[in-house]
Amino acid sequence: MKISVQGQLVDISHLAPITHRMTLDLRGGKQKKNALLEISFSNHCYSRGPAEGEEIPADMLVPDGSPAKPRNRIFCPVRYGHSLDLVRKIGALVEGNGAVCKSRHRNFFSTTVVTQDENGSPVEVPYYIFISARKAQDEGRPPKLILFVESAYPESPHIPSPEGQGNPIPLSEMLGRVWVNGKI
Repeated sequence: MKISVQGQLVDISHLAPITHRMTLDLRGGKQKKNALLEISFSNHCYSRGPAEGEEIPADMLVPDGSPAKPRNRIFCPVRYGHSLDLVRKIGALVEGNGAVCKSRHRNFFSTTVVTQDENGSPVEVPYYIFISARKAQDEGRPPKLILFVESAYPESPHIPSPEGQGNPIPLSEMLGRVWVNGKI
C-alpha cells in the first residue's frame, strides 16, 4: 500500500496487519495457551496532528476521522522513519512478554529509538507505542484478541510523555485481563 506525499509515493505496506500467538496469564495461575493476536496499525504511526494554528499542506495531508468529523493529520517523516521498525518492536514485545502500563486512555509500552538532537547528533530517546486491545469472536471460530496500535512516536518536547497508571506488568497479564473481561 502506498500514499502520496509531496508528489511522491510513500510505501506503508510495512504496517499491514499482522498476527502473533501468545500464552496469556489469567487469574488464579491459569493460562490461555496459543491465543491469537490480530494486530493492525493506525495512520498515527506515520502522521502527527497539526500544531495550534498550523495549516496542513495539501500534499502532506493524511485524512483521519470521519467525513463529518475530520481530524486530519500531517505526514511526519520522523514518525514514518521510526514506523519502519515498528512491526519488529511489536514482535519483540510479544515474544519477550515485555512490560506495559495503562495510560489514561489505553495501554502502552516504551522502548527506545535513536534520533537526532537539535545539533544533528544521534541521541537515544523513549519511543512510546499505544495499543488498545479487545476480545472478539467470529461466528464458528475461536476467540481472539484484536490489538490496534493507535499511535507510536518518539519522546518530544512538543508532546507530553504518557503517564503510566500503576506499575508496569507483563503483556501476557495485561492481555489475560482483556481475555477474561473483554477489554482493558
